[in-house]
Amino acid sequence: MNYDQWAEKYKPIKNYFDSTNDIFFETFGEELDFVKSADPKHVWTLVDGDEGTWIVSEFHVVNRIAYAVTEMPHNGDQIEVLDMLYGDINE
Repeated sequence: MNYDQWAEKYKPIKNYFDSTNDIFFETFGEELDFVKSADPKHVWTLVDGDEGTWIVSEFHVVNRIAYAVTEMPHNGDQIEVLDMLYGDINE
């Protein structure tokens, strides 16, 4: 599954704390409190991997960059969505 397929299927909500209307929430403060208060099956973590960044289902702390909350729940299985390969940065 790529990012566009993930976004269409799970429908990430906009971060209403941030005026840029990004979908990602910070890892601290009131944004983190909001993420923690959400149903866990609607929470995703943007993580830093060896080859790029990934959006993974559920709440994670290790290698986290940010969080997303979606309208549609995941089923509890580990789902990984490629966000960006590091080689794509220079292209």
